[in-house]
Amino acid sequence: MKQSDIEVLEVDGVTIAVLGIEYDNLDEEHLTAASDRLLSLAKTIDPPKLVFDLSRTRFFASGFLGVVFRVWNRLSQRGGTIAMCCASGVCVDVLRVTNVEKLWGIYETQQEAIEALSGK
Repeated sequence: MKQSDIEVLEVDGVTIAVLGIEYDNLDEEHLTAASDRLLSLAKTIDPPKLVFDLSRTRFFASGFLGVVFRVWNRLSQRGGTIAMCCASGVCVDVLRVTNVEKLWGIYETQQEAIEALSGK
């Protein structure tokens, strides 16, 4: 399924949101469209396990972490969780500096994130 240029995949009971190339720079302008789609996913995916694949993202504004937190909150209310994968450069630095790995797993590959959330 591809909507709002976020590719949505399901593997082993885990939903993966692969942000499209137009989201390589998740500044405030691009964040609105992505936010709506990601929050919608948080309400509907079952089981409520979501991986953010950041392989095509080179930069994100602080508002992106706010969106991720809101998605995580919605999934948590349903007994779910999130993880992030394939972050590089400035993105992985920001994730580490903000200590979000205490809340969400950060994995090098999509497969590692899927395995962590699926329990395999």
